[in-house]
Amino acid sequence: MSPTPCRCPPPTALEWSDASLDAFTDSGVGGTDGTVSVESASTLTGRVGVRVEAAPSGAEGVRLFGAVDVSHLLSQEAEARILNRSLKTTSEETGVRAGIGASRSWGEGLSLRGVAHYAASGGDNAGFGGTLSFAMRF
Repeated sequence: MSPTPCRCPPPTALEWSDASLDAFTDSGVGGTDGTVSVESASTLTGRVGVRVEAAPSGAEGVRLFGAVDVSHLLSQEAEARILNRSLKTTSEETGVRAGIGASRSWGEGLSLRGVAHYAASGGDNAGFGGTLSFAMRF
């Protein structure tokens, strides 16, 4: 196998997300009504990683790849108000994700890709996941 340039997400990125929710009133236990609103919900995360991709000799259209990413929460603001009480979220600041996968393409129009990964961000916050995708160009 010979390493080749990777056709995957960039190994370094800044990711920003923001969410909003219209306030609503909910009838609670005992007939009390409470207003629920999201005051703010945004995060900024930095990610850096290493990606390797290779094509096995004699296996036309097959690509194998692996990746390791480290992400760090640079900024977080998430606060909701329920019955005039403020609820703030917390999350782990640093996380690691490692994955392996393979893809198979047939000509320019069909491809199949599978990826398995493990992600952890401190304590008991860890797990396995994966995706299987099929693409057809027409």
